[in-house]
Amino acid sequence: MKRPDAPFIPPRQRRSPESMPITCDVVVIGAGPAGLAAAAALGPTGSRTVVLDQGRPLHERDPAEPDDLTSGAGGAGLYSDGKFSFFPSATALWNLGPESALRTAYLAFAETLASLGIGTPGFPTMTDRNRHRTVARSEFKKAYPSFYVSPEHRASLVESLQSRSGAEFRFGTKANRISVLPDDAVEVAARDRSGAETVLRAKFAVLATGRFGSLSCAFDAPGHRPVFRRVELGFRIEQPADRFFLRHENGLDPKHIIHGAPGYSWRTFCCCRDGAVVTTRFDRITSVSGRADCPPTGSSSVGFNLRIHDRAKAEAALELVRGRARNPDAVRSSPVEEFTANRGPLAEFYGGDLNGLLTEGLGRLSDAVRPHSLEGATLTGPTVEGVGFYPLVNERLNVPSFPVWVAGDHSGIFRGITAALVSGAFVGSQIAEALPSQRRSIRGQRTWT
Repeated sequence: MKRPDAPFIPPRQRRSPESMPITCDVVVIGAGPAGLAAAAALGPTGSRTVVLDQGRPLHERDPAEPDDLTSGAGGAGLYSDGKFSFFPSATALWNLGPESALRTAYLAFAETLASLGIGTPGFPTMTDRNRHRTVARSEFKKAYPSFYVSPEHRASLVESLQSRSGAEFRFGTKANRISVLPDDAVEVAARDRSGAETVLRAKFAVLATGRFGSLSCAFDAPGHRPVFRRVELGFRIEQPADRFFLRHENGLDPKHIIHGAPGYSWRTFCCCRDGAVVTTRFDRITSVSGRADCPPTGSSSVGFNLRIHDRAKAEAALELVRGRARNPDAVRSSPVEEFTANRGPLAEFYGGDLNGLLTEGLGRLSDAVRPHSLEGATLTGPTVEGVGFYPLVNERLNVPSFPVWVAGDHSGIFRGITAALVSGAFVGSQIAEALPSQRRSIRGQRTWT
């Protein structure tokens, strides 16, 4: 299948950032689903959009390479996951506003999938959303429709979004710092694989580098302070497929949510039946994920994370994300019986307090599904889904008072392929409206705290 090639800039044409900054209308950081959808929404404007991604074009990505599983055209979700989940999945997505803009973004997403022969549920009504508002329950199973999209259809989706964007794609280029200048221009300092540095200057920017984005790329704007949302880490629970503890549960991706003491909760995520547990790496952060688009393995797994909502209780977890997870040898496995006895390499990796909280959560999960259902399971970690601090955004996913928007998992308020694609289209359409006037007032919007 032929895929669009990224523009190539010969080394001899590169200039130092001091002598020749690259100017454009919009710079998008990240070529995953959120970044691609934002760029595609900007395509009809004829603006000059530049998309930066530290990974490779789709046809160069290798599923055996940990870095290629998280970076590059299509990001992690469109390359190695393939599960599209719908309302009420990604609860916070459906509270963005204005509703008319969110609905338009969702319909654009649905039309894109329809062009590939993939149907989607309708946009949720206000009645739907009110009925599914989060209720304080100690344990519950969150049900939502999900379906799997084949690698071929996902490749076509990536190609379609790239083509519609009309953007310049610079793969192998990592954005290290984004700054808002006194004149409201956005400046991005980037470096390619050869070590050559580039500075881009744009009217608008979209941050869409996925769940590790706020650790990977510094954001500097006068008076802006990131907000603590959550730290989320754990492991994958793997068992033989015929004994997998969730094998009888309906739905492609069953999610159990369990609330603990104030500031703590646990949840399952990304269920992979007859799949594989794979090592991934993003900007030196090593973790594991589930992969379902592979030949049947005879094993099934699901992610299980501790979520820490309280900043005061998150120090040990933040230290792990910033330190121990930035090790190419971070991945550890242990039998569940060894881990819950506070022994073995995985227990050693997490340490006393985190190990105790994860063990408590495993017990609660086993009781909720079926007592003793986790016997004989292998735990492999770390999984890292929340990294603590994220950009402050309003209900439009805009960083208040600045020409910067945040989409997808980079926001820290939702995750998943559908949420990434819809939120990307949502922010891209807002920038498309603002482009003729260069800069519209965006003050006075409600912020996510």
